[in-house]
Amino acid sequence: MNSKTRLSQLSERNESEIRELATGILNPVRRRKEMGRGILLWLLGVPIPIIILLMLFAR
Repeated sequence: MNSKTRLSQLSERNESEIRELATGILNPVRRRKEMGRGILLWLLGVPIPIIILLMLFAR
């Protein structure tokens, strides 16, 4: 793949991201990815303080 092709792909991707941000409508695949990332972060972040509190009070 040459640099012009790569540059045009990046340009098209940036234009679509700008369009999504301007309209407030996300691509369904991208929305699913971001939701999955949020769920993963929640699963990692929420139980940790609860586990720490349980360990402190179990002593």
